[in-house]
Amino acid sequence: MPLHVVFQVTADGSFDCANEPGEQEAKVASLVYAEAITAVSLLQAGGSLVLKMFTLFEHTSICLLYLLCCTFEQVCLAFDHRSILLTSTVPHIPAFVLLDCF
Repeated sequence: MPLHVVFQVTADGSFDCANEPGEQEAKVASLVYAEAITAVSLLQAGGSLVLKMFTLFEHTSICLLYLLCCTFEQVCLAFDHRSILLTSTVPHIPAFVLLDCF
């Protein structure tokens, strides 16, 4: 597929982390990174990306978020409180990063 031909990408991948929900962000970090890189290589100028992330506690998530902020003109975080993943210690709420104007 040629590069920079898509106007909008939605990335919502994950792995089954039911046995270790507290480790979900760390376990899917490489997948989320690959989704972001793929999206950036496909988006045309002015394009948009919706990227599902998780609690944004890990340094890998913070670094990726910083790079995306440098790449897109508009960045917004949305948390879906209806999709809360409860664990014994910390609730995990998926974060959707809405990025516009690539």
